[in-house]
Amino acid sequence: MRLSLQHCSPTDIDQLTHFPFRLLARLPPDRLINLFYGPSTPQAHLASKRNFTSRFADPTIVLLKVIDLDSPADFEVRGIDASTGEFTGEIRKEARILAISQWKVVPKYTPLTPPYGKELNDGGMLITPEMMTHLPTAAEKDECAAVLNVWLERRRREQKEAHLHLALMVVDADFHRMGLGSMMADWGNRVADALGVACWLEASDMGKGLYEKHGYVHMKEKKWKLEGDGLGHGLAQWVMRRPPKPLPIVEVHSDSRDDSAKGHVKAVASEAAGSGV
Repeated sequence: MRLSLQHCSPTDIDQLTHFPFRLLARLPPDRLINLFYGPSTPQAHLASKRNFTSRFADPTIVLLKVIDLDSPADFEVRGIDASTGEFTGEIRKEARILAISQWKVVPKYTPLTPPYGKELNDGGMLITPEMMTHLPTAAEKDECAAVLNVWLERRRREQKEAHLHLALMVVDADFHRMGLGSMMADWGNRVADALGVACWLEASDMGKGLYEKHGYVHMKEKKWKLEGDGLGHGLAQWVMRRPPKPLPIVEVHSDSRDDSAKGHVKAVASEAAGSGV
């Protein structure tokens, strides 16, 4: 097995649309991700396809995938109608996507737009239950909107710095504990170090250990649980931040006695410089 980390392309859209539901089929019904994607219905498929399509149009978002170069491209992907969410009847064979992640790259801090959130005193707007078209019941729509308003309000108030944000990481259950999550986390670390910026994410209890291994620090006071009896009941989420590393220090040695000399550039390794890319 040769695992390859690659950029997603618009040709992956139908497999990406299906991907969260492949995970959900193996999870208990009370997981937080159920709120964000909903049951496997045409309405939820349509919302998923539109969301992934919009991410390709956003220049600040990077979608990554992991595939196995040694496996044949024989994974069956069912086409999804872009206007109804129904299956089109078309079945294509593609390389199976084993994991996906979504990174938002913010090399210069700008306020979150639109400024969604629960406590809005600066001209922002609330996420409303009517926007939650992927969920079938009014109670689920209400809960999802409430969760997102709290979540995005906190994100808007805390992430006031240049950063990368890991908004999504999903690994196919058949390929857990094979290093796929680490491949994607390493990519984010290298980009963040090259830019000299921090990384942020929200982790579940299950994923928290992975991110700690990659330099993320949990903020204990930010652990929170969703109250109530709905789909998000009793879930803990950890807000985690990986501090920025200083960019490299470079020392230039030039021989002034030789006009033709271009000088020697020597990178000085120091603990303060870190491991810049």
